[in-house]
Amino acid sequence: MSQNCCDKNPLKRDGTSQQQRLLKALLPGYIAVDERSMGDLIEFVKQYAKEINFFNINNDIKGNWEEFFNKSIDSKNQLTEPHYALFIAFLKLFKYAQDDLNQLTKKHIDFYYKEVLQLSEKPAVADQVFLIFELAKHVTTSFKIDKGTKLKAGKDSTGVEIIYETDKEIVVNKAKVKELKALFCNKSNILGKLAPNYCLYASPIANSADGLGTEIETEDLSWKTFGLPIFSYSNDNEGYTSNRQFANIGFAFASPILFLAEGNRTVILTLTFNDSEPLADILDSNYFNIDKSIRAFFSGEKEWIEAIDQDSSYSEEKALEFLNNAKKPENIAGIEPQQGPVFDDPNTGYGNQIRDYDIGIRVAQRIIDERDKLPGKKFTNTSELLKIYGFGIDKLNDIKYSFRKDYHSTTIDLKKKQLIIKRTLFKDKKAIVKYNKEVLLDTINTEWPVEKIIISTEEIINTYIYAHLKKLKIVKAEIKVEVTGVKNLTLQNDFSELKPSKPFLPFTNKPAIGSSFYIGSWEIFQKKPDSIDLNIKWDKLPTNLLGFQDYYKYYKDSSDGSLRANSKFKVKISYLDSKEWVMVNDQTALFTDENGAAIQDNKPLPTDKQVKINAITKDSNLGIARNEALLESKVYDETTQRGFLKLELNNANFGHFGYQTSFTSAILTSVNTKADPLLPNEPYTPTFKELSLDYTSSENISLIELDDSDFEDRVEQFFHIHPFGVEEVLTTKSQNFLLPQYEDEGTLYIGLSDLEPPQNISILFKVSEGSPDPDLKTETPQWSYLENNEWKLIDKNNILSNTTDKLTTSGIVSLSLPKTINSDNTVLTPDLFWIKVSAEKSSKAIADLISINTQAVTASFVDNGNDPNYLKKPLAEETIKKFKDSKASISKITQPYSSFGGEIKEQYSDFYTRVSERLRHKSRAITIWDYERLVLGAFPSIYKVKCLNHTKYSNGSFAEMAPGNVTLIVISNVRNTNAVDLLKPKTSLNTLTEINDFIKGNEDKAKQSICSENLSLFVMNPIFEEIRVDFKVKFQKLKDPGYYHNQLNSDIISFLAPWAFDSESDVVFGGKIHKSKILNFIEERDYVDYVTCFKMSLIANDGTESADIEYAETTTSASILTSAKEHKIEIIDEKLCDCDDNEQYDVTIPSRDDCSCGK
Repeated sequence: MSQNCCDKNPLKRDGTSQQQRLLKALLPGYIAVDERSMGDLIEFVKQYAKEINFFNINNDIKGNWEEFFNKSIDSKNQLTEPHYALFIAFLKLFKYAQDDLNQLTKKHIDFYYKEVLQLSEKPAVADQVFLIFELAKHVTTSFKIDKGTKLKAGKDSTGVEIIYETDKEIVVNKAKVKELKALFCNKSNILGKLAPNYCLYASPIANSADGLGTEIETEDLSWKTFGLPIFSYSNDNEGYTSNRQFANIGFAFASPILFLAEGNRTVILTLTFNDSEPLADILDSNYFNIDKSIRAFFSGEKEWIEAIDQDSSYSEEKALEFLNNAKKPENIAGIEPQQGPVFDDPNTGYGNQIRDYDIGIRVAQRIIDERDKLPGKKFTNTSELLKIYGFGIDKLNDIKYSFRKDYHSTTIDLKKKQLIIKRTLFKDKKAIVKYNKEVLLDTINTEWPVEKIIISTEEIINTYIYAHLKKLKIVKAEIKVEVTGVKNLTLQNDFSELKPSKPFLPFTNKPAIGSSFYIGSWEIFQKKPDSIDLNIKWDKLPTNLLGFQDYYKYYKDSSDGSLRANSKFKVKISYLDSKEWVMVNDQTALFTDENGAAIQDNKPLPTDKQVKINAITKDSNLGIARNEALLESKVYDETTQRGFLKLELNNANFGHFGYQTSFTSAILTSVNTKADPLLPNEPYTPTFKELSLDYTSSENISLIELDDSDFEDRVEQFFHIHPFGVEEVLTTKSQNFLLPQYEDEGTLYIGLSDLEPPQNISILFKVSEGSPDPDLKTETPQWSYLENNEWKLIDKNNILSNTTDKLTTSGIVSLSLPKTINSDNTVLTPDLFWIKVSAEKSSKAIADLISINTQAVTASFVDNGNDPNYLKKPLAEETIKKFKDSKASISKITQPYSSFGGEIKEQYSDFYTRVSERLRHKSRAITIWDYERLVLGAFPSIYKVKCLNHTKYSNGSFAEMAPGNVTLIVISNVRNTNAVDLLKPKTSLNTLTEINDFIKGNEDKAKQSICSENLSLFVMNPIFEEIRVDFKVKFQKLKDPGYYHNQLNSDIISFLAPWAFDSESDVVFGGKIHKSKILNFIEERDYVDYVTCFKMSLIANDGTESADIEYAETTTSASILTSAKEHKIEIIDEKLCDCDDNEQYDVTIPSRDDCSCGK
């Protein structure tokens, strides 16, 4: 409470309840004209007989008549004297006259009320029932049931047939509710004091306990209409947990570029938007771990394959290079959290982020200063950074995180308005293949592989990143793939196919200039490759330190071997397209190092390393388009269109054809010179031990403003992932969002089968009475239908009727559904017609549901001369099963619930109360009495009203001395209802508004004011102040501690708030209770041994809790003392606790000799 006035209203009183309205003086039995009973009359006669003389036959006085009446009735022996029996008979007859005389007060008030004032009792109100009809199998379309159609409901206690009539016409069809789904967005504060986090919770089976189909255990079998999650906190489960699952929401791309079968496959998705502000909001946020918030999945053969970061190692070499090359502090310092150059480690360096320097300028300057003091002016390892003042382990973790091996990352580029999502599937992961919706279940219609991005959250208390990402409007996207280690290749030389499982000869066993090696890969060459690298392990390369020049130096055609130096071996690389070989490069070095650089002359060859040949580079500019329709070729021949790379020897040969000549020449020379022969080495035959390919490819995708023809010819597809389905985004629009848009707090989806639009449908909503949150104002729910994956609002004129009062009470909603509603949608289960009801906010003000049924209508009781008391009890469910006149087109009638709304004719006590109040207040609210009786009379659901004069209670401010203001505090009757909180019986804001309109008037509703126009009226719920006790308890032996812990908590609640358990207990304003009284109550429980460390606190309406107090007393005239839901009870084991209650004092009184006075 804020800004409360300290002055108190001098009137200390409780309010007025419904039971207190009746004046007993109005009842006929309150006072009687003749109140004498038969005993009183007999005693009167006895006394009167004493005064009457008795004359004998001689006419002499012989006493009085008393002895004639000192008799009693001997009913056992039937020996009552005749004169006395006649006297008793007279008294019994006199009783009729006496009773008639005693009706004088009733006759008088009836005469005045009914004859003079012409007022009468309210007539009986017929009860109603909900009925559900089912068509017979032979009826193919629909059947009309007229208004007033009679149905039989048995007979009453007098034997008269009970008849109900339908209240309106209904055309029964075959439409049924097939599925119910719910979606809840945490837009309000459902976690208590925690801020809303905008998480989405999905309930695929809404009419279940957890939204997943678990059996409902509530007493009335009700379920949360919009899937409202229930949270619990547990240290074991690392914080808050919810009984509802997070909704899957995101987007997906389908593209042939995603055919990625093997190797380490990196997919980089670059998304470009028209606005960077939402991206800046993410950077500014304190909550997002963006890498974990965005999860990537790829379509596999049997399941979705998630890209999970399996390598968290980092490159210290790169980190040291970064630090040692920094020239100024700005090269090191950077803006948090994603701008770099140093990024926050989300696991160990994650903290209270603000848009500021990650490593501050001052610390960055110290890093440079300390580095320059080191030998060589450089760090040798990153641990040296920890010696720098202001550089902690968290920043070292940030350094390590920033220079980790970059397999997974999600970065933001504000200048380019881009979000870059990089994910890697490592070689142990299975192939990404064509999407199969029969296996992967999402309704994605495509012939290509799919990358699916799901927005997730790790902690439900954190703000969901969807709240920011949903604002992004996407313009274009680029999909880039980087693949290493492709080994599933088709290999050929000029003579035959090659098997790479063992060393093979790419240029045959006698290679010559023009010999060719063919490499085929459907995966690579159906795309537009930006680069292709060959990874080769050579087999049996010469080990000469000077390479091939030294190896071939004794060949006759090159006396020094220079013709066959390392650099002389070249290949011409060509790319097959439309049966034609397109040259890429005719001077590509055949022998290279691991980075693709040519081995220099007179250098050793890479005998034991994997080397790389850059076959196609980004600078090749081939200009060859992809061919997504390419068929896989198992072998290259003259009919092959595409799919192969050719390496052709074109500069130097390997000496196979000159070896014999050189060898013979060396022998002859040796013979002639008598010297040792300088024999040439056998020619090297190029042999591959291993071969794999690395490649990159990319595709740019325009996602807005495509021509219709371009859209029809599209290859790539962009999808929105909805909580219950998928939708392909029309890229012909002028704008598209990155994510599907969900603005409403609560949404209930209703899937209908067997609908034949256009058709009217009547839907019965049975709600759990009392379940709406009374503190929230009910907003009008919106009704929509699904047409081609787009929700369209149902026009008000097509909502034919709605008796649910904004889904707060049971009733029937009748809708006229248009012809355009269709069942071939993908955002929800296909083959069903979908409608939805949604609440933008305050969804908890809408009631929980018990059931939803179609083909429903109400029927009302028709008095057929029935028993007047018939309406005292509701008609039991499943009573009505037949028409009075049978109808063959209806196979079944169901009355799922008992009747409601019936009232017998107004009883005289209620009539007298109503009229007497009316005569006193004259429908004008002037006094406290007037206000309270007017509200109680007009709103039977209100249990008690307290009128506070000169009191203002509004917006959390409470002032009890505020002239010109009147506050009404009302308490609803929550007994026998599913109230949200029985400990705090509150009235809904809708009812509070209705009471305000009733008293103060409302021009919009044509209601006139019945109070002074000069006052301000406030109608509010009570201020509930909770009492909480905190203590330790020892239970009696053999008492189960778990059970009695709960029992004791329940007993304390019952003691402090008896109205929640006992229907006869009153809810009282004000009050005061001492701690000792509660303690005494606890100690009197037979299962309690003793209590210690007892404390009591008072929790105010704003949640603040007091310290230990001796007594609790309400602080305002609108307050009610109640119990907390949970009391702090600690069970004592064997040993006593250490609190002050158990201190042991030495109470021994020293003797005179023991004192220290010396006397």
